[in-house]
Amino acid sequence: MMNRHIQAVVFDMDGLMFDTELLYQKAWQQAGAEMGLEVTEPFLATLRGGNYQQVKNRFLEQFGQDLDFDSLRNRRTALFDEELNRHGVPVKKGLRELLDYLRQNRCPMAVASASAQNVVSHHLKETGLTDYFSVIITGDMVTACKPDPEVFYKAAEQLGCRPEHCIVLEDSINGIRAAWAGGFLPVMVPDLTQPDETLSQLLWAKCDSLLDVIPLLEQTEDPSTYNRGRKPCE
Repeated sequence: MMNRHIQAVVFDMDGLMFDTELLYQKAWQQAGAEMGLEVTEPFLATLRGGNYQQVKNRFLEQFGQDLDFDSLRNRRTALFDEELNRHGVPVKKGLRELLDYLRQNRCPMAVASASAQNVVSHHLKETGLTDYFSVIITGDMVTACKPDPEVFYKAAEQLGCRPEHCIVLEDSINGIRAAWAGGFLPVMVPDLTQPDETLSQLLWAKCDSLLDVIPLLEQTEDPSTYNRGRKPCE
């Protein structure tokens, strides 16, 4: 039986629900190589969860103010779309089982993603998962992106759930920081980035896959015991 103290679950999308972060990484790196740029994985890890302007600013800081960022990004998008058109949207292991479990337990679910509304809608429709979610908040619905918790606050408000009783499932550094800063229960399901010691201190839990979230939800511990006395990581 699901923990009665958990009132809702909020899902990140890229890298958490869908195995798309690796596709984005390869597309960024190929587009960069075509323009003579070395786009590394550690650099890309700092971008995840950011909006267009945040990502653009980081690229200009890294590669110079003369960079034609829009051309680079358009090429990345074309490469990414080509991959999806060939193989479809790759669903993460355990996602469907977890969604079915939450539905059976009448637990409200939301998507809170930095991606644009058209991208989120496309991925959910293509995978047949739209109807699982009563709330969908996207990057173009908020003024601040992760690590700011605004996207999670909006999701929780529409779900009618207080943050301290709401699990946020995330794979990224910025997403975990945002969940922690907002007073949510941050659960990391790592994709391309494993939590370091500092980030681990912010986690309510870490799961190796979405399948492992189910036994976590059945623990009887009251999540209000989660320690919120720590300062968020810088």
